[in-house]
Amino acid sequence: MGSPGRESAQGRGAGLRVVEAVANVLRYAHADNCWVGVELGDTLVLTVADDGNGLPDRFRPGAGMESMRERAAAIGRPNRSKAWS
Repeated sequence: MGSPGRESAQGRGAGLRVVEAVANVLRYAHADNCWVGVELGDTLVLTVADDGNGLPDRFRPGAGMESMRERAAAIGRPNRSKAWS
């Protein structure tokens, strides 16, 4: 088990990534629905999905996507983004 301070930082980082991902859905996806999934096992897996228009063909990550990656890296976790059509 990790130290309480590190676990607390991981939880805050995870929460901030979910907030940023949902904000991106609201700003850009033109979605009718957004789903947030949380799986807690040996690792924490967060999933944010929507039924919006997906990422454009020439997608370039902005500050929000970069900050999610930085928050994940700060606590030693990957941040993966996928788009399905």
